[in-house]
Amino acid sequence: MNKIIKYLLFSVGALFLLLVLTGFGIGLYLNSTFLSFEEEAENIEIKELTLDSLNYLDRNGNGKLDPYEDDRNPLLDRVE
Repeated sequence: MNKIIKYLLFSVGALFLLLVLTGFGIGLYLNSTFLSFEEEAENIEIKELTLDSLNYLDRNGNGKLDPYEDDRNPLLDRVE
């Protein structure tokens, strides 16, 4: 009876260790695959435009205030 209990505990322990290692590997994969965009986004420098004493973000970097960058425009005009 003791051999059976030891065998079961060893099997459960090995499965638990396998699950923990698999979860750790999946976490590393997901972090490197899907969360790497944050590093790229931090390096982008968005310049500000000043027009009529108001500041706007120049999102495409062309130096002009585009309709979608101007929050004074109605939403439908900005989306088009």
